Amino acid sequence: MNYHTFWETWHRLWLVSGNRVHQRPYSLRVGAGSKLDRVFTPALRSHFMGNSEGIFQKLYLPEQLRKEVMPIIFGTEAAGTHDELYTMLRHATLKRDENAPIYPTVDEVKNLEERSSIQQLKHEYEAIREKQGSDHRDSKRASNAYLTHKRELITLIVQGKRKKYFEETDRRRALGQSTSDLSTPTANLYKPLTRTADTDKVAIRIGHFLREKDLGGHRRARVFSQLLLAYLGNRSTEVETIMNSLENNKTQDVAKQTEDWQCLFCLKHFAYRGGLTRYNQDHHFSKSAFDRPFPCDECGRQGKMHDVEGAEQWSNHVEKCHGIKYTPKPPRHRKDVRPTKRKPTKERSDRCFFCENMFFEGSSHSRHFNKDHGSIFLEPFACFECGRQGCMAVIESRAAWMDHAADVHKRDGHTMAKVPEQAGVLGKRKRGVEKGRLASAASEQQADQDRQRHLGIAPMVIDPRLLGTW
Repeated sequence: MNYHTFWETWHRLWLVSGNRVHQRPYSLRVGAGSKLDRVFTPALRSHFMGNSEGIFQKLYLPEQLRKEVMPIIFGTEAAGTHDELYTMLRHATLKRDENAPIYPTVDEVKNLEERSSIQQLKHEYEAIREKQGSDHRDSKRASNAYLTHKRELITLIVQGKRKKYFEETDRRRALGQSTSDLSTPTANLYKPLTRTADTDKVAIRIGHFLREKDLGGHRRARVFSQLLLAYLGNRSTEVETIMNSLENNKTQDVAKQTEDWQCLFCLKHFAYRGGLTRYNQDHHFSKSAFDRPFPCDECGRQGKMHDVEGAEQWSNHVEKCHGIKYTPKPPRHRKDVRPTKRKPTKERSDRCFFCENMFFEGSSHSRHFNKDHGSIFLEPFACFECGRQGCMAVIESRAAWMDHAADVHKRDGHTMAKVPEQAGVLGKRKRGVEKGRLASAASEQQADQDRQRHLGIAPMVIDPRLLGTW
Protein backbone atom coordinates (compact mmCIF):
# COMPACT_ATOMS: atom_id res chain seq x y z
CA MET A 1 0.00 0.00 0.00
CA ASN A 2 1.42 3.37 -0.96
CA TYR A 3 1.25 6.33 1.40
CA HIS A 4 -1.54 8.09 -0.53
CA THR A 5 -3.82 5.06 -0.25
CA PHE A 6 -2.95 4.66 3.43
CA TRP A 7 -3.74 8.31 4.12
CA GLU A 8 -7.10 8.14 2.35
CA THR A 9 -8.02 4.90 4.16
CA TRP A 10 -6.94 6.38 7.49
CA HIS A 11 -9.12 9.49 7.10
CA ARG A 12 -12.03 7.44 5.80
CA LEU A 13 -11.81 5.27 8.91
CA TRP A 14 -12.04 8.29 11.20
CA LEU A 15 -14.92 9.67 9.16
CA VAL A 16 -16.98 6.47 9.25
CA SER A 17 -16.31 5.93 12.96
CA GLY A 18 -18.00 9.26 13.75
CA ASN A 19 -15.06 11.36 14.91
CA ARG A 20 -15.31 15.10 14.56
CA VAL A 21 -11.67 15.71 13.70
CA HIS A 22 -9.18 13.63 11.78
CA GLN A 23 -6.47 12.32 14.06
CA ARG A 24 -2.93 11.79 12.87
CA PRO A 25 -1.50 8.25 12.91
CA TYR A 26 0.87 9.52 15.58
CA SER A 27 -2.11 9.93 17.91
CA LEU A 28 -2.31 6.16 18.31
CA ARG A 29 1.20 6.16 19.74
CA VAL A 30 0.25 8.96 22.16
CA GLY A 31 -2.80 7.02 23.31
CA ALA A 32 -0.79 3.83 23.72
CA GLY A 33 1.78 5.71 25.78
CA SER A 34 -0.91 7.02 28.11
CA LYS A 35 -2.31 3.52 28.62
CA LEU A 36 1.13 2.08 29.34
CA ASP A 37 1.69 4.85 31.88
CA ARG A 38 -1.28 3.58 33.90
CA VAL A 39 0.12 0.04 34.23
CA PHE A 40 3.93 0.09 34.16
CA THR A 41 6.52 1.98 36.11
CA PRO A 42 8.06 5.03 34.37
CA ALA A 43 11.28 3.15 33.63
CA LEU A 44 9.49 0.18 32.05
CA ARG A 45 7.07 2.42 30.16
CA SER A 46 9.96 4.48 28.73
CA HIS A 47 11.69 1.23 27.71
CA PHE A 48 8.66 0.05 25.73
CA MET A 49 8.04 3.44 24.15
CA GLY A 50 11.70 4.04 23.34
CA ASN A 51 11.57 7.57 24.77
CA SER A 52 13.07 9.33 27.74
CA GLU A 53 11.05 10.59 30.70
CA GLY A 54 11.41 14.18 29.50
CA ILE A 55 9.96 13.38 26.07
CA PHE A 56 6.99 11.62 27.67
CA GLN A 57 6.30 14.53 30.04
CA LYS A 58 6.45 16.96 27.13
CA LEU A 59 4.50 15.12 24.41
CA TYR A 60 2.53 12.23 25.89
CA LEU A 61 0.60 13.70 28.85
CA PRO A 62 -3.19 13.47 28.30
CA GLU A 63 -5.28 16.59 27.88
CA GLN A 64 -7.85 15.50 30.49
CA LEU A 65 -7.02 14.16 33.94
CA ARG A 66 -7.89 10.52 34.45
CA LYS A 67 -8.75 10.81 38.17
CA GLU A 68 -10.86 13.01 40.39
CA VAL A 69 -8.62 15.61 42.04
CA MET A 70 -10.80 16.66 45.01
CA PRO A 71 -10.45 13.41 47.05
CA ILE A 72 -6.70 13.58 46.51
CA ILE A 73 -6.51 17.13 47.91
CA PHE A 74 -9.15 17.12 50.66
CA GLY A 75 -9.48 13.41 51.39
CA THR A 76 -12.41 11.09 50.76
CA GLU A 77 -14.39 12.07 53.87
CA ALA A 78 -14.22 15.82 53.23
CA ALA A 79 -14.69 15.68 49.46
CA GLY A 80 -17.35 12.99 49.38
CA THR A 81 -18.04 10.70 46.46
CA HIS A 82 -18.92 12.09 43.06
CA ASP A 83 -18.69 8.96 40.95
CA GLU A 84 -22.10 9.39 39.36
CA LEU A 85 -21.45 13.06 38.58
CA TYR A 86 -18.05 12.44 37.02
CA THR A 87 -19.44 9.53 35.03
CA MET A 88 -22.02 11.86 33.51
CA LEU A 89 -19.33 14.45 32.80
CA ARG A 90 -17.12 11.88 31.09
CA HIS A 91 -20.03 10.77 28.94
CA ALA A 92 -20.84 14.39 28.14
CA THR A 93 -17.36 14.97 26.72
CA LEU A 94 -17.61 12.12 24.24
CA LYS A 95 -17.24 13.64 20.78
CA ARG A 96 -17.64 10.57 18.58
CA ASP A 97 -20.99 9.83 16.94
CA GLU A 98 -21.23 7.02 14.39
CA ASN A 99 -24.61 8.35 13.15
CA ALA A 100 -23.02 11.46 11.65
CA PRO A 101 -23.51 11.75 7.86
CA ILE A 102 -20.70 10.48 5.63
CA TYR A 103 -22.41 10.68 2.19
CA PRO A 104 -24.20 13.47 0.35
CA THR A 105 -27.64 12.87 -1.12
CA VAL A 106 -28.28 12.35 -4.81
CA ASP A 107 -30.11 15.69 -5.02
CA GLU A 108 -27.14 17.51 -3.49
CA VAL A 109 -24.80 16.00 -6.08
CA LYS A 110 -27.20 16.96 -8.91
CA ASN A 111 -27.20 20.55 -7.69
CA LEU A 112 -23.43 20.35 -7.53
CA GLU A 113 -23.26 19.33 -11.20
CA GLU A 114 -25.03 22.58 -12.14
CA ARG A 115 -22.28 24.78 -10.74
CA SER A 116 -20.47 26.83 -13.37
CA SER A 117 -17.02 25.59 -12.40
CA ILE A 118 -18.09 21.94 -12.75
CA GLN A 119 -19.85 22.62 -16.05
CA GLN A 120 -16.79 24.37 -17.47
CA LEU A 121 -14.41 21.51 -16.57
CA LYS A 122 -16.87 18.96 -17.91
CA HIS A 123 -17.21 20.76 -21.27
CA GLU A 124 -13.43 21.06 -21.57
CA TYR A 125 -13.00 17.35 -20.98
CA GLU A 126 -15.70 16.40 -23.52
CA ALA A 127 -14.19 18.69 -26.16
CA ILE A 128 -10.69 17.24 -25.76
CA ARG A 129 -12.07 13.68 -25.74
CA GLU A 130 -13.95 14.20 -29.02
CA LYS A 131 -10.92 15.78 -30.64
CA GLN A 132 -8.07 13.54 -29.39
CA GLY A 133 -9.76 10.48 -27.88
CA SER A 134 -10.23 9.31 -24.30
CA ASP A 135 -6.79 7.67 -24.12
CA HIS A 136 -4.87 10.83 -24.97
CA ARG A 137 -2.75 12.43 -22.28
CA ASP A 138 -4.66 15.74 -22.45
CA SER A 139 -7.98 13.90 -22.11
CA LYS A 140 -6.81 12.08 -18.99
CA ARG A 141 -5.50 15.33 -17.52
CA ALA A 142 -8.83 17.09 -18.13
CA SER A 143 -10.75 14.12 -16.69
CA ASN A 144 -8.62 14.13 -13.53
CA ALA A 145 -9.15 17.87 -13.09
CA TYR A 146 -12.93 17.46 -13.43
CA LEU A 147 -13.16 14.50 -11.01
CA THR A 148 -10.78 16.06 -8.47
CA HIS A 149 -12.76 19.29 -8.32
CA LYS A 150 -15.99 17.31 -7.97
CA ARG A 151 -14.59 15.24 -5.08
CA GLU A 152 -13.40 18.38 -3.32
CA LEU A 153 -16.86 19.94 -3.51
CA ILE A 154 -18.48 16.70 -2.28
CA THR A 155 -16.07 16.69 0.68
CA LEU A 156 -17.08 20.26 1.53
CA ILE A 157 -20.77 19.27 1.40
CA VAL A 158 -20.19 16.34 3.78
CA GLN A 159 -18.16 18.53 6.15
CA GLY A 160 -20.96 21.11 6.24
CA LYS A 161 -23.59 18.46 6.96
CA ARG A 162 -21.48 16.93 9.75
CA LYS A 163 -20.89 20.34 11.31
CA LYS A 164 -24.62 21.06 11.43
CA TYR A 165 -25.30 17.56 12.77
CA PHE A 166 -22.81 17.85 15.64
CA GLU A 167 -24.05 21.34 16.57
CA GLU A 168 -27.64 20.09 16.76
CA THR A 169 -26.74 16.94 18.72
CA ASP A 170 -24.67 18.95 21.21
CA ARG A 171 -27.56 21.38 21.72
CA ARG A 172 -30.10 18.60 22.28
CA ARG A 173 -27.87 16.56 24.57
CA ALA A 174 -27.18 19.65 26.66
CA LEU A 175 -30.96 20.02 27.08
CA GLY A 176 -31.41 16.30 27.71
CA GLN A 177 -33.37 15.75 24.49
CA SER A 178 -33.24 12.73 22.19
CA THR A 179 -31.17 12.75 19.00
CA SER A 180 -32.55 9.57 17.44
CA ASP A 181 -34.45 11.47 14.73
CA LEU A 182 -31.20 13.06 13.51
CA SER A 183 -29.79 9.76 12.23
CA THR A 184 -28.74 9.87 8.60
CA PRO A 185 -31.26 8.18 6.28
CA THR A 186 -29.89 5.29 4.25
CA ALA A 187 -31.99 5.96 1.14
CA ASN A 188 -31.24 8.41 -1.67
CA LEU A 189 -27.55 8.65 -0.80
CA TYR A 190 -24.82 9.23 -3.35
CA LYS A 191 -22.17 6.50 -2.97
CA PRO A 192 -19.38 6.57 -5.56
CA LEU A 193 -18.46 2.95 -4.79
CA THR A 194 -21.73 1.09 -5.23
CA ARG A 195 -21.69 -2.51 -4.09
CA THR A 196 -22.73 -5.06 -6.69
CA ALA A 197 -23.60 -8.72 -6.48
CA ASP A 198 -19.92 -9.60 -6.94
CA THR A 199 -18.85 -7.53 -3.95
CA ASP A 200 -21.63 -9.09 -1.89
CA LYS A 201 -20.19 -12.51 -2.71
CA VAL A 202 -16.77 -11.24 -1.68
CA ALA A 203 -18.19 -10.08 1.66
CA ILE A 204 -19.67 -13.55 2.18
CA ARG A 205 -16.27 -15.10 1.47
CA ILE A 206 -14.61 -12.84 4.04
CA GLY A 207 -17.32 -13.80 6.53
CA HIS A 208 -16.43 -17.44 5.89
CA PHE A 209 -12.80 -16.59 6.70
CA LEU A 210 -13.85 -15.04 10.02
CA ARG A 211 -15.91 -18.09 10.96
CA GLU A 212 -13.14 -20.59 10.18
CA LYS A 213 -10.71 -19.85 13.02
CA ASP A 214 -7.96 -22.10 11.65
CA LEU A 215 -7.67 -20.45 8.22
CA GLY A 216 -4.43 -18.52 7.83
CA GLY A 217 -2.66 -20.06 10.81
CA HIS A 218 -0.06 -17.77 12.38
CA ARG A 219 -0.49 -15.34 9.43
CA ARG A 220 -4.22 -14.91 10.10
CA ALA A 221 -4.06 -11.21 10.99
CA ARG A 222 -1.96 -10.40 7.92
CA VAL A 223 -4.24 -12.40 5.63
CA PHE A 224 -7.32 -10.65 7.01
CA SER A 225 -5.72 -7.26 6.30
CA GLN A 226 -5.07 -8.34 2.71
CA LEU A 227 -8.67 -9.50 2.30
CA LEU A 228 -10.05 -6.28 3.78
CA LEU A 229 -7.91 -4.03 1.58
CA ALA A 230 -8.85 -6.03 -1.51
CA TYR A 231 -12.55 -5.74 -0.60
CA LEU A 232 -12.32 -1.98 -0.06
CA GLY A 233 -10.53 -1.65 -3.40
CA ASN A 234 -13.21 -3.67 -5.25
CA ARG A 235 -10.62 -6.34 -6.15
CA SER A 236 -12.92 -9.34 -5.95
CA THR A 237 -10.56 -11.57 -7.94
CA GLU A 238 -7.79 -11.05 -5.38
CA VAL A 239 -10.11 -12.02 -2.53
CA GLU A 240 -11.19 -15.16 -4.37
CA THR A 241 -7.57 -16.12 -5.07
CA ILE A 242 -6.55 -15.72 -1.42
CA MET A 243 -9.52 -17.71 -0.15
CA ASN A 244 -8.98 -20.54 -2.65
CA SER A 245 -5.33 -20.77 -1.62
CA LEU A 246 -6.25 -20.93 2.08
CA GLU A 247 -8.90 -23.59 1.52
CA ASN A 248 -6.56 -25.71 -0.62
CA ASN A 249 -3.86 -25.54 2.05
CA LYS A 250 -6.40 -26.56 4.70
CA THR A 251 -7.49 -29.55 2.58
CA GLN A 252 -3.88 -30.64 2.18
CA ASP A 253 -3.27 -30.26 5.92
CA VAL A 254 -6.34 -32.35 6.73
CA ALA A 255 -5.24 -35.04 4.25
CA LYS A 256 -1.80 -35.03 5.80
CA GLN A 257 -3.25 -35.34 9.29
CA THR A 258 -5.37 -38.34 8.23
CA GLU A 259 -2.16 -40.13 7.22
CA ASP A 260 -0.43 -39.33 10.51
CA TRP A 261 0.23 -42.20 12.94
CA GLN A 262 1.11 -41.52 16.56
CA CYS A 263 2.52 -43.51 19.46
CA LEU A 264 0.41 -43.05 22.60
CA PHE A 265 3.33 -43.81 24.91
CA CYS A 266 5.72 -41.02 23.83
CA LEU A 267 3.44 -39.08 21.39
CA LYS A 268 5.85 -39.37 18.45
CA HIS A 269 4.42 -39.15 14.92
CA PHE A 270 5.01 -41.48 11.97
CA ALA A 271 4.07 -41.35 8.31
CA TYR A 272 3.13 -45.03 8.03
CA ARG A 273 1.83 -47.74 10.31
CA GLY A 274 4.93 -49.83 9.65
CA GLY A 275 7.10 -47.14 11.19
CA LEU A 276 4.84 -46.98 14.24
CA THR A 277 4.96 -50.77 14.59
CA ARG A 278 8.75 -50.97 14.28
CA TYR A 279 9.20 -48.16 16.80
CA ASN A 280 6.94 -49.87 19.35
CA GLN A 281 8.72 -53.18 18.86
CA ASP A 282 12.13 -51.60 19.42
CA HIS A 283 11.25 -49.25 22.30
CA HIS A 284 8.17 -50.58 24.11
CA PHE A 285 7.54 -54.26 23.37
CA SER A 286 11.21 -55.14 23.92
CA LYS A 287 11.40 -53.40 27.32
CA SER A 288 8.89 -55.71 29.06
CA ALA A 289 6.31 -52.92 29.25
CA PHE A 290 3.49 -55.45 28.82
CA ASP A 291 4.64 -58.07 31.33
CA ARG A 292 2.43 -56.57 34.04
CA PRO A 293 -0.89 -54.64 33.99
CA PHE A 294 -0.59 -50.89 33.44
CA PRO A 295 -3.02 -47.95 32.98
CA CYS A 296 -3.62 -46.59 29.47
CA ASP A 297 -1.89 -43.22 29.16
CA GLU A 298 -4.38 -41.81 26.65
CA CYS A 299 -7.33 -42.67 28.88
CA GLY A 300 -5.53 -40.91 31.73
CA ARG A 301 -5.17 -37.77 29.59
CA GLN A 302 -8.93 -37.86 28.99
CA GLY A 303 -9.71 -38.24 32.70
CA LYS A 304 -10.56 -41.93 32.50
CA MET A 305 -9.06 -45.09 34.00
CA HIS A 306 -8.49 -48.30 32.10
CA ASP A 307 -5.97 -51.04 32.92
CA VAL A 308 -4.42 -53.09 30.14
CA GLU A 309 -2.90 -56.56 30.37
CA GLY A 310 -0.65 -57.66 27.52
CA ALA A 311 0.22 -56.28 24.09
CA GLU A 312 -2.76 -57.86 22.31
CA GLN A 313 -5.28 -56.42 24.77
CA TRP A 314 -3.63 -53.01 24.60
CA SER A 315 -3.72 -53.05 20.80
CA ASN A 316 -7.40 -53.99 20.76
CA HIS A 317 -8.23 -51.34 23.36
CA VAL A 318 -6.43 -48.57 21.46
CA GLU A 319 -8.05 -49.48 18.14
CA LYS A 320 -11.51 -49.63 19.71
CA CYS A 321 -11.36 -46.59 22.01
CA HIS A 322 -8.80 -44.23 20.44
CA GLY A 323 -8.66 -45.09 16.75
CA ILE A 324 -6.66 -47.09 14.25
CA LYS A 325 -4.16 -44.22 13.77
CA TYR A 326 -2.69 -44.94 17.20
CA THR A 327 -2.58 -48.74 16.92
CA PRO A 328 0.64 -50.57 15.97
CA LYS A 329 0.54 -54.21 15.01
CA PRO A 330 1.42 -56.26 18.12
CA PRO A 331 4.03 -59.06 17.87
CA ARG A 332 2.47 -62.51 17.68
CA HIS A 333 5.24 -64.10 19.75
CA ARG A 334 7.94 -62.74 22.00
CA LYS A 335 10.56 -64.04 19.59
CA ASP A 336 9.28 -61.55 17.01
CA VAL A 337 10.41 -58.70 19.24
CA ARG A 338 13.56 -57.13 17.93
CA PRO A 339 15.73 -55.49 20.59
CA THR A 340 17.20 -52.13 19.82
CA LYS A 341 20.59 -52.40 18.18
CA ARG A 342 22.91 -49.58 18.97
CA LYS A 343 25.95 -48.86 16.91
CA PRO A 344 29.14 -48.31 18.86
CA THR A 345 29.90 -44.65 19.24
CA LYS A 346 32.99 -43.54 17.37
CA GLU A 347 35.17 -41.12 19.31
CA ARG A 348 37.23 -38.26 17.96
CA SER A 349 40.72 -39.47 18.70
CA ASP A 350 42.94 -37.47 16.34
CA ARG A 351 44.19 -34.00 17.24
CA CYS A 352 45.14 -31.43 14.61
CA PHE A 353 48.75 -30.28 15.11
CA PHE A 354 47.85 -26.78 13.82
CA CYS A 355 44.67 -25.77 15.74
CA GLU A 356 44.44 -28.65 18.30
CA ASN A 357 40.82 -29.45 17.40
CA MET A 358 39.75 -33.10 17.66
CA PHE A 359 38.61 -35.05 14.58
CA PHE A 360 37.72 -38.55 13.54
CA GLU A 361 40.54 -40.54 12.06
CA GLY A 362 40.79 -40.48 8.27
CA SER A 363 38.90 -38.25 5.86
CA SER A 364 37.45 -36.01 8.59
CA HIS A 365 40.84 -34.53 9.44
CA SER A 366 41.93 -34.62 5.81
CA ARG A 367 39.05 -32.34 4.78
CA HIS A 368 39.79 -30.01 7.68
CA PHE A 369 43.50 -29.95 6.82
CA ASN A 370 42.93 -29.05 3.15
CA LYS A 371 40.21 -26.49 3.87
CA ASP A 372 41.56 -24.62 6.89
CA HIS A 373 45.34 -25.07 6.74
CA GLY A 374 46.12 -25.54 3.05
CA SER A 375 47.27 -21.94 2.59
CA ILE A 376 49.88 -22.13 5.35
CA PHE A 377 52.36 -23.78 2.96
CA LEU A 378 52.69 -20.68 0.78
CA GLU A 379 55.68 -19.64 2.89
CA PRO A 380 57.96 -21.32 5.46
CA PHE A 381 56.59 -21.67 8.98
CA ALA A 382 57.57 -23.17 12.31
CA CYS A 383 55.96 -26.45 13.34
CA PHE A 384 53.32 -25.69 15.99
CA GLU A 385 53.56 -29.12 17.62
CA CYS A 386 57.33 -28.86 17.99
CA GLY A 387 56.87 -25.42 19.55
CA ARG A 388 54.51 -26.90 22.13
CA GLN A 389 57.21 -29.47 22.95
CA GLY A 390 59.90 -26.80 23.41
CA CYS A 391 61.85 -27.38 20.19
CA MET A 392 62.12 -25.68 16.79
CA ALA A 393 61.55 -27.03 13.27
CA VAL A 394 61.00 -24.98 10.10
CA ILE A 395 58.69 -26.40 7.42
CA GLU A 396 59.27 -25.12 3.88
CA SER A 397 56.66 -27.04 1.84
CA ARG A 398 53.81 -29.51 2.00
CA ALA A 399 56.14 -32.43 1.17
CA ALA A 400 58.51 -31.33 3.92
CA TRP A 401 55.57 -31.27 6.34
CA MET A 402 54.59 -34.82 5.38
CA ASP A 403 58.14 -36.05 5.98
CA HIS A 404 58.46 -34.10 9.22
CA ALA A 405 55.11 -35.37 10.57
CA ALA A 406 56.09 -38.95 9.79
CA ASP A 407 59.70 -38.78 11.05
CA VAL A 408 59.21 -36.68 14.19
CA HIS A 409 55.55 -37.04 15.24
CA LYS A 410 54.89 -40.51 13.77
CA ARG A 411 51.68 -39.30 12.12
CA ASP A 412 50.38 -38.94 8.58
CA GLY A 413 50.29 -35.23 7.80
CA HIS A 414 46.91 -35.44 6.07
CA THR A 415 44.87 -37.92 8.07
CA MET A 416 46.73 -37.79 11.43
CA ALA A 417 46.74 -41.59 11.44
CA LYS A 418 49.57 -43.36 13.25
CA VAL A 419 52.15 -44.76 10.83
CA PRO A 420 55.16 -47.02 11.47
CA GLU A 421 58.60 -46.09 10.32
CA GLN A 422 59.65 -47.25 6.81
CA ALA A 423 56.14 -48.60 6.10
CA GLY A 424 53.49 -48.01 3.48
CA VAL A 425 53.36 -44.76 1.62
CA LEU A 426 55.71 -42.98 4.00
CA GLY A 427 58.40 -45.67 3.49
CA LYS A 428 58.07 -45.29 -0.27
CA ARG A 429 58.29 -41.52 0.05
CA LYS A 430 61.41 -41.72 2.22
CA ARG A 431 63.03 -44.22 -0.13
CA GLY A 432 62.22 -41.95 -3.05
CA VAL A 433 63.79 -38.97 -1.30
CA GLU A 434 66.88 -41.01 -0.41
CA LYS A 435 67.19 -42.23 -4.00
CA GLY A 436 67.03 -38.67 -5.30
CA ARG A 437 69.72 -37.54 -2.89
CA LEU A 438 72.02 -40.39 -3.97
CA ALA A 439 71.44 -39.62 -7.65
CA SER A 440 72.26 -35.95 -7.06
CA ALA A 441 75.45 -36.85 -5.20
CA ALA A 442 76.51 -39.26 -7.98
CA SER A 443 76.02 -36.61 -10.63
CA GLU A 444 78.12 -34.12 -8.64
CA GLN A 445 80.91 -36.74 -8.26
CA GLN A 446 80.87 -37.43 -12.03
CA ALA A 447 81.19 -33.70 -12.74
CA ASP A 448 84.21 -33.45 -10.40
CA GLN A 449 85.91 -36.40 -12.13
CA ASP A 450 85.41 -34.78 -15.54
CA ARG A 451 87.04 -31.54 -14.33
CA GLN A 452 89.95 -33.48 -12.85
CA ARG A 453 90.60 -35.32 -16.16
CA HIS A 454 90.50 -32.01 -18.00
CA LEU A 455 93.18 -30.63 -15.65
CA GLY A 456 95.31 -33.82 -15.82
CA ILE A 457 94.63 -34.87 -12.23
CA ALA A 458 94.00 -38.51 -11.37
CA PRO A 459 90.35 -38.97 -10.52
CA MET A 460 89.31 -39.93 -6.98
CA VAL A 461 86.43 -42.34 -6.44
CA ILE A 462 84.24 -41.39 -3.46
CA ASP A 463 81.34 -43.42 -2.19
CA PRO A 464 78.15 -41.40 -3.00
CA ARG A 465 76.58 -42.58 0.22
CA LEU A 466 79.24 -40.69 2.14
CA LEU A 467 78.37 -37.53 0.20
CA GLY A 468 74.71 -37.95 1.08
CA THR A 469 75.51 -37.99 4.79
CA TRP A 470 77.52 -34.75 4.80
